[in-house]
Order: sequence, then structure tokens, then C-alpha cells
Amino acid sequence: MFVGNTGIFLCNCGKTIDLNFRKLAKDLKKNDDNVVVERVEYLCRDDGIAYIVDGFRRKELERIVIVACATKNKVFESVVTEDLELDPEALVIVDIREQCGWVHENKSDSTKKAALLINDALAKEIYAAPKIEIEAGEDILIIGNVEGLKVARDLSEFGAEVQLMTEEGYVKKDCNLCLESQLCEPSIRECQYTLEGVVVHPSAKVTEIEGQIGDFTVNFERGKFVDQGLCLACGKCKEVCEAGAIISPHDSITRVYIIDEEKCNDCEECVTVCPTKAINLKVTKGSVKVGQVISFSDVGPREGVYVCKGENRVELYKNAQAAVLRAIPYMDGIMKPDVFETDTEKCANRWISGKDLDVEGCTICKDACPYGAIDSGEIDKILCQSCGICTAVCPQGVISWKNHPAEEIMDEISRKLDTDIKPKMLMFACDGCGQAVLKAAGEAKIKYPVVMPISVPCLGSISDTNILRAFDLGADGVVLAGCQGGKCRHKNGVKMAAKTVNFVETLLNALGIDGKRIKMIQADPEKPKRFAQALSKFTEELKDIKPTPLKKKEHVDVDKVMKSADGERKKTKRDLLHAYVSSFSATTGISSGTIKGDFPFGDVTVDVTKCTVCGACGSQCGTGGFLATGKVLPLVEFTHTYCIGCGICEAICPDGAITLQNRIDLERFILAQGEEIKVKMAYCEKCGEPIMAFTAFGKLSEALKEQDLDVPELCQDCSDRMHIIGLMGVEDSEDVRITHRQGRKPWE
Repeated sequence: MFVGNTGIFLCNCGKTIDLNFRKLAKDLKKNDDNVVVERVEYLCRDDGIAYIVDGFRRKELERIVIVACATKNKVFESVVTEDLELDPEALVIVDIREQCGWVHENKSDSTKKAALLINDALAKEIYAAPKIEIEAGEDILIIGNVEGLKVARDLSEFGAEVQLMTEEGYVKKDCNLCLESQLCEPSIRECQYTLEGVVVHPSAKVTEIEGQIGDFTVNFERGKFVDQGLCLACGKCKEVCEAGAIISPHDSITRVYIIDEEKCNDCEECVTVCPTKAINLKVTKGSVKVGQVISFSDVGPREGVYVCKGENRVELYKNAQAAVLRAIPYMDGIMKPDVFETDTEKCANRWISGKDLDVEGCTICKDACPYGAIDSGEIDKILCQSCGICTAVCPQGVISWKNHPAEEIMDEISRKLDTDIKPKMLMFACDGCGQAVLKAAGEAKIKYPVVMPISVPCLGSISDTNILRAFDLGADGVVLAGCQGGKCRHKNGVKMAAKTVNFVETLLNALGIDGKRIKMIQADPEKPKRFAQALSKFTEELKDIKPTPLKKKEHVDVDKVMKSADGERKKTKRDLLHAYVSSFSATTGISSGTIKGDFPFGDVTVDVTKCTVCGACGSQCGTGGFLATGKVLPLVEFTHTYCIGCGICEAICPDGAITLQNRIDLERFILAQGEEIKVKMAYCEKCGEPIMAFTAFGKLSEALKEQDLDVPELCQDCSDRMHIIGLMGVEDSEDVRITHRQGRKPWE
């Protein structure tokens, strides 16, 4: 469990933490001979820090575990990395104050929970994810008008090459901005704000943004405009314009002339007299190349494209400033974690990807990703924001964490539930609002029932197999604590988590286990008391639910299920789900029923009067739902267990013989056995062997009849033999059949 000589330093914060530290220290010492456990009253003070340093040197420690509060992390990090010059990974910090001693009524249970948190932290392997560098360059485009002035100035101060694109024909001045910046006084008539160094694209409406951060192409359409960079403001154009279409707006930053398109009659007199050729009366299309974009209109946010919105001026500029702070680091380059790896051999689309087929196939990961960073298991590492939603929703397990393997979270669930605390409850808390509300409740000393927390990047990263794992290990209840729906920092993470919870609830109910054992709780860090009340209410509700029969069952061996014969982890996530469903079914005795809903499962009906056994479904199915076997003629089998309802088979069937429904037939799902598609066959009139599907034979016959040709009802073997017999002028006999099958000629 422990790595090298490990020093565990327990701090009781001046005896303010209600835990049995004597028992805690005694139990920790039993774990390993290499463990040194020390109890200190004030670990964050100078004498406590000296205690850590002294213990490190005398005991030759290789790893330091600080068991204290959640407020002094930086102090301990500084000691380990600066004073002791250790790698940051050599430090483990476990919060037992805000998560145990200050929030639970029962001292014994609090102590047990503290021991579990410490042991779990020590048991975790540390995975350092590789990183990629993203460099966007200095070119930044602002899409807006007056609201973009402050952004343009701020970026220019950091050395950015700023361009401003606006649908209006000029840039409006913002006197409030200048007053705030003390650039001029209201009594000054001429605007003192300059756009020096800023390239302006007036009368330009963005139509599309292509590419990615560092290499965006912004396409736009431009109406009639005056190029402000060329315009001398000489007024000649206005003098010759009889339609009055040339105007000089009073609220422009600089004295410019623009074109009122509604009044312009395209006489082109202004074009003729303009000495610098600054006037363009034709509607044109153009594009600019930039590294990043800050827009005050909704152009589709993504990595490197920052959309600024706000209900009022203050909120708008606050969001704009946040966009500036995000854009600046990318100018010189920023390191970004590369946390996922993909196994596209498991992807349902692996046979159709890259082919010129009018079939989209499985879009589960694509539809779920809030950043448009994934399609058919292929991840755009620049767009990816490491939320982990794709790892949860993919039924095949195509995407996995590099720094948080699937087996690691399963092991963590097992460690957190290795307790006799009742009720036995597990909580998945997102590392945003979920963790924040736990900290807030702890700091406010708000009491709530003992629950074992697991930190996750986003609630959307929790899969059905994670939740089923908890119940398999005897959990009485599972809680998902995360951001409020509209405040999820990963946009639709809460929505995807709710969908997962809905499926697990439905599945458990179908298997005779009350699905009310799962609860989603909105975690608002500003209202920790409400969170604690919701958790307490859920605990009370569990008392009224019939005891789960899963506590007495044998646990599913995850490693055994997922590893193939050669010992490698090659199975799909569907295999693990099947193992849980089968195990739960065996325990409850319920093995039949139908589950319907918007879940990634499919059941097909094949119209045998249309099917020609062409094998297209089996050859293109990437999940093992359809298989086409047979050496001479295709033999098609359907296995309900592995169908994810992607629709490839239905779309690709040339005869329209397949109908797909989203449902689970429990009996067939548990059986996991291929069902042969029994199609009526045409048989050879000589030997009786099947030739082809009766439907296909009928189509072939009709096609040949149109050309006055007959189709002999013979298999290939008999057809070849009869052809030779006809050429040689001999009679058909059993001897001839035998010699032909042996590969000899009839005359031999």
C-alpha cells in the first residue's frame, strides 16, 4: 500500500477536531512496517513544520502524508517542495477536519471515515498525464464595436496584434470608457481615444469560423463600405452624392465617412472622386487569419473563441476581461494536459469511418461532448477540456483516462466502501461545486450523515458501471453531488449524469431493486445547509426502502471480466455491464422483462421475406451485435447483448429488412447468445444443398427473365459438374459426383 518510508503526520488543530486520534494512529501503524505515525497539535505552526522536517531527516522518509485541514495546503506544499526539495508527488494531504471531525455527529464513525480517507489516499497510484503545447500567436480578432474598445486596448498593451471586425461601417466612441480611464474630459469635443495599431474591418458580418486555436480562418460578408485606413475625410464623396448616402456619424471615434446603404443608388460618383480609392460599393466576401477570437455576438464558443455576454454593462465587461485573461497566456504558448487515449478498434463506427457512405453510425460521444472535440472516438486534443463525459457515455469503452484508468476508480469505490458504517453511502462529487459545497459545509461545521466522497472531474464522467459497482459492493445509497443544471462548468455534464442515473434507476427497478437508492443533489457552495439537509433527507428515505439483497451476493471480479484469454484488458464496457446485470439477476431471481428508454441498447427485427443474407449488417457492425459467418453462404446471427442501437445495420441494409428499437429484453440480454436469422432458402434441385436466400433467388430470376433467360436451380458445385457432363457427353451418376467432389475430372 505504502511507497517507501512513509511519514504520517496527524494534526488535531488544537484539539478542535472530534476524532479518536489515539485509535487512528494505532490502526495506521498496523498497516506497514515502513510507516511512521506522529501526532502533532498544531502542524502548520513553526514548531509543527520543524517536526515534519526533523522527522523527514531522522526517519529517511520518502513520502509525507499530512492529515489535517483544507486551509493550509500551500504551507505544507512549500515545506515539501522548497525546504525538503522533494517532488510534489511525494506529498499527500488528507482533510479530516472539514470532511470528518467537524461535520459528523458520531465520533466513532468519523474516525472510521478518516482512516478510510487516509488509506485510500495512500493506496492511489499517481499517474502523470503527458502535456501538449498550444501556441496561438499574437493575432487576435475582436468581433464587436464599442464594447470591444477596452479589450483592444488591453490586448495591445500585452503586445497583441489586434483586429476589430464590426457590422457597422465605423467604430463608435465610448465616452464612459474614456472617463473611467481619464483619457479626456467631457468638455473636449474631439475624441481622444485612438485605434492606433488596430486593423478595423467595417461593415463585415461573420459567416463562419473555421480551424482551431492558433489557426482560425474567420469568413465574412461585407457590404458597401469606406476603408477607414485609406479615407482622408476630405469630404469630396459627400459633395458629389446627390442621394445623401454619404454621412459622417457624430459618435465615431475618428472623423470618417460611411455609406447609408438604404439611400445609396449605386451611381458610383463617390468612387470616381475619391483620391485614395477608399470606397467600395460592391458586396464582397473575405476572410482573415488569426490565432484567437473574442466576440460580443454568439459565434459558437470553443477553445480560442471566447464569447462575451452580459445582461448589463458591468457583467459584459467582466466577462470580456475574463476572455482577455484567457487569451493572453496562449499568445506565448501554454501547456495543456493530454489526458485521454482511445482504442478505435472498439468503436462501433470503425468499419464505416472514412468511407463514402451515407451512414453516420454511432454518435453517442459526439452528441455528449460539450466542446465538439470528439467524433467516432477520435479526440481533438486542443478542443478537449478533460471533462470525461465521453468516457462515461461510450458503451464500448473506446475512450479512457491516461491519468485515471477505469480500474483505478473501480478500486477507489471498493476502498471507500470497505467499512461497517451504516448506512453505507458513496458520493460522487464533481471537483467544482461538489467539492466546494463539502468544504463550505465543513468550514461552517454543518452536520450531515457520514458519506464516503469520491472526487470526479464532472458528474457527467460517472458511468452506469461505476454506480452499479457501488451497489455490487453493498452500498445502501449512492449520491451524485454537482453543479446546478444551468451552472455546470462543462455545460451539459449534469444533464448527462441525470441520463445515466435514469438508466441505472430503471435497470435496478426492473431487477427488483429499488432505484430510489440513487440521488442527485445540487451542490451550491453558497448554500451548504441546504445541501446537508438534502443529504440527511435522503438518508432517512433509505430507512423506508426494503434492504438490498445485493449485500449478500458474491462481488463481480472486474479484472476477470475485462481481461481476455491472453490477460490483456480488451473487453468492452458492455461486457462489464452484462456481468453486473447477470449477477444482480441471479441474486434477485428476476431474469425477464423489457426496458424501454433513450438508452444505448438496441433490439432488431429482421423481415425474412426481404432479407437476402447479403451479410452487409454483419460486415459493418462494429459491436458484435450482428455477425456474418459461414464459408459458402453467409450465416447471420444477432446478439442482443452487444447491440448499442447505433442504427448502422438499419441504415446500411440494401433491402430495408432491418427495423431497430431502443429497448432491452432482459432474458436475451443476460443470455448473451447469438440468434440465427432464419431466412427461407432456395435449394439445389440436384443435391438439395441451399443455393441462396429465396428472396435473392426470386430477384435474380426476375432480372434474367427480362432478358429471356432461365435460372437453373443448381448450386455452384452441381452447375459446374453438369456443364462438364454436357461438354463430354456422359451421363450423370453417383460415380461422377464423387469424382467431381474429389477434384477429378469425370473422364479420369
